[in-house]
Amino acid sequence: ELAGHSFGNLFIATMAAVSGSFESGLAESSRVLAVRGRVLPSTLEQVHLCAEIARRRNSDADDVHNGALDAEEWLLVEGESQIPETGGQIMRVFLKPETPPAYPEAIRAILQADLIVAGPGSFFTSIMPNLLVPGVRDAICASAAPSIYICNITTQPGETDHFTVSDHMLQLRRHAG
Repeated sequence: ELAGHSFGNLFIATMAAVSGSFESGLAESSRVLAVRGRVLPSTLEQVHLCAEIARRRNSDADDVHNGALDAEEWLLVEGESQIPETGGQIMRVFLKPETPPAYPEAIRAILQADLIVAGPGSFFTSIMPNLLVPGVRDAICASAAPSIYICNITTQPGETDHFTVSDHMLQLRRHAG
């Protein structure tokens, strides 16, 4: 199923399948698209993005009719494209496995960078997963380069509904330290 997946992810996955590995798929994608610079994954490990979601639900029809407040339900969702579709508030995102090894080339690039920039992009399903890889997070903290977060100019439905810039920063600190 292709619904809910970004063209870029599908393109890279196709190139990886054709070329035989994720690394060569990224390199070939960069060549075909004439990318300036390098695109490096945070990990080569097969990881799944998961989220804990809180949402309101009606406990039963009589409660709703009588104006009772909805009860809160917690969901555990797996899969990048599934997370924004839940209709709830993302409370936490995490990786399975939780501590995948960082890609050494990415770590070297971070440590040699003059400037580290994150964003704009899908906050919980694109930016945050890279920061959840422990080696990446550690390299950013160890780097002498300034780190800049560029916030989206609008909220993203299903991910950052009603978020302010401060909310983004709080979630960055909460998830990535």
